[in-house]
Amino acid sequence: MQIDSTTGLELQIKRTSELIPFDFLYTTMTDGETISSVDSVTQTLRGEIVGAANLTISNLSHDSNSTGQVWLGDGTNGEYYTIKMTVTTSIGAIRTCYGVVYVKDIS
Repeated sequence: MQIDSTTGLELQIKRTSELIPFDFLYTTMTDGETISSVDSVTQTLRGEIVGAANLTISNLSHDSNSTGQVWLGDGTNGEYYTIKMTVTTSIGAIRTCYGVVYVKDIS
């Protein structure tokens, strides 16, 4: 697992042409607590590239336990994106999880 040196969050690398799954593991839930719904997924660009395009976010889903997933496409070569997923759990708690995607094309 790679870690983003700026945020300390897990880092995943993708190419602009790829459509990839991105998983969020909720590790702070109580015993028996599970994800009931994915409420939102947002992205924040770090601003490394002026005029960088947003990632395409699709197919929000979750398993019956503690993992949420989205599919990410597009983006701008050289840009970092912080991705945030917000879920509601079986006990009514609202929980968030973050990760970082770096878009890197090979020349």
